[in-house]
Amino acid sequence: MSTSKILRSAALLGAVVVLGAAALSAGGADAAKGGKHGAHQTGGGATLVITPNPVAAYSSFHVDGCGYTGTTVQMNLVQPAGVAAWAEPVGTDGCTHFDWSANGAGAYTLNAYQGQNWTLMASAPFSVY
Repeated sequence: MSTSKILRSAALLGAVVVLGAAALSAGGADAAKGGKHGAHQTGGGATLVITPNPVAAYSSFHVDGCGYTGTTVQMNLVQPAGVAAWAEPVGTDGCTHFDWSANGAGAYTLNAYQGQNWTLMASAPFSVY
């Protein structure tokens, strides 16, 4: 396993915080609108695509997203165990690409936020089996 994957896995485990039902239901509202491969576009105009979808438990998945401004995008992964939060870099083309690891089976939603008011830019629901 590469150092990058080890650091990301450690960050995920360290960042998982069990939140109340309000936080989970906020992510669930957008999850109900999911599309092909977990791609979903919101009012923010950005996209997120999760591959593969569905994802095997405790395995890696890849994320592609475009339509972002600035240099970073805040990712929040809503999962059965809670929410993990981290920042990903945005390229000069307005896109971000990264790999992450799933935990146990269930319904997941990856939300992308930007700006001082945490504008929801995109949301991608996906399943882990």
